[in-house]
Amino acid sequence: MKTIIWDSPLLWKIGLLIVISLLSILIYKFYPFVIANWLITIPALTTLISTFLWLHKTFQPVYRFFAKAKAMLLHTQTIWNLNADFEGEKINEETFNKLRQKLLTLGNRHTILNEHEYQFDIQIEGLNILTRFGFDEGKQLNEFDFVGHINLQIIDYHAPYYSTLTRLQAEVIPLLEVISNLTGASNQTFKLGVVFEKTNPFLGLYAMRIPKSQLLEFNCVFESPSALKNISLSRVEVWKNEVNFQTRDISSLQSLINKYLALSGG
Repeated sequence: MKTIIWDSPLLWKIGLLIVISLLSILIYKFYPFVIANWLITIPALTTLISTFLWLHKTFQPVYRFFAKAKAMLLHTQTIWNLNADFEGEKINEETFNKLRQKLLTLGNRHTILNEHEYQFDIQIEGLNILTRFGFDEGKQLNEFDFVGHINLQIIDYHAPYYSTLTRLQAEVIPLLEVISNLTGASNQTFKLGVVFEKTNPFLGLYAMRIPKSQLLEFNCVFESPSALKNISLSRVEVWKNEVNFQTRDISSLQSLINKYLALSGG
C-alpha cells in the first residue's frame, strides 16, 4: 500500500535551502552594492516584507501555499479517524467474506486483530481497520431478506500532517474504491475527521482577521457541491484544531481532502 509522493517535508526543506543559498550567492556576486549601501537596502527590504505580509493576509493562494509549507516543515502532528458505511441489496455474508479475503492481500505487513463471523479487524501497514457486517431490519427486501450493511472504521491514526495527507490520498481512497466496487453498495456514507495537535494551521483561511492567540473558539459549518451529479451536498466542519468531512460518495471525499486539507484546489 506504500506509494511515494514527491511533495514531502524533506523536499520542501531542500528547496528552501537551495533558494536561500542561490539568492545569497547572487547578491554577493552580482549585487555587492546591496551590502555596501545598507541604508538604502534596509528600507527596500522593509517595503518588500510589508508587501509580502499584505499578500499573505489578503490573497488566499499565497496564504494556502505558505500555510501548507509551514505545516510540512514543522511536522504538524495530527490524529485522524474515518468511518465508512456501505449499504445495498447485494451485500450479504458472502460479500463480507470476500472483503475479508481482499483485506488480507493488501500491504506487505498485516496482522489480524480480531476475527468473528460478522467482525474482522486487521492492521495493515500500521492502519487499524475495523469492519462489521449486519442486516438493516428496518429495510426489508422480501419476507426473508433484508438490506445488507458493512461498516469500516480506521481509528486514532497518529501521524504528521504530510504522512496523513499521503496515506489518505494514496492508500485510503483507493481502499474505499476497492470496497465500493466489491460490495456494489447503492448507499454510501463517509465521515473523516482530522484533529491537529495544536491549532488548525489553515484556520486563517476562515478567520483571517483574528490573531490565533486571541481566538478562543471557532466553528464554521458549510456545504460543498458533490463531485457527482444527483448526490446530496457534502458537509464541511472547521474547528479551531480540527476539520471534519461528511459525504456520500468517494469522489467527493477525495475532492474535499484535496481542497480543504491538501489546499490544492479541486
